[in-house]
Amino acid sequence: MSSYPSAGATLHIAVAESRWRQQLEGLGPFLAVEMSVPFPADNEGRQEAVSYLLEAQRRLRDDDIDGAMLEVRRALEYIKVNSGWSWPGSKPARERTPGERWAWIRSALEDQASGALHKDAVTREFKYSRTDAETMITAAAALLRLLVRPPPREPLSVMQRRVPGCEGRGRSPTCPWRRP
Repeated sequence: MSSYPSAGATLHIAVAESRWRQQLEGLGPFLAVEMSVPFPADNEGRQEAVSYLLEAQRRLRDDDIDGAMLEVRRALEYIKVNSGWSWPGSKPARERTPGERWAWIRSALEDQASGALHKDAVTREFKYSRTDAETMITAAAALLRLLVRPPPREPLSVMQRRVPGCEGRGRSPTCPWRRP
């Protein structure tokens, strides 16, 4: 944490609608979507996932596409553990709850992101583009947005989930992050 004082400011710039449209038309066919992704304070629940997405953006700026996909994967793992969405198993699609449907979407995104990390017989030839990484960052941010409020308890970090005995929110007596 920096000891330097900081301040925030917003600068509003007025641009004539006709000029704005002219500039947009010069870009050619496109679709722009504005999305508000809540960036919580340091002590709030989703901060871990937000930090992964910010790191994914940084890595993408540095042209590290596989690194960006890794960070997206970490954000998706956080969402998996902290969303509360139940996995539907083999339940037919038409019988799934909204949460179970979101769990399927998250899982599909995680599968897509995992190709950048694994070099097995199938994924060895996977090559992701900048657009792939941008799409994955956007999709993970959209899912994070669905976590309206931070979980009631402090979420588990990726490392805590990987420590034997820490599954199930760290209630095991063998978990070093055990909560009372």
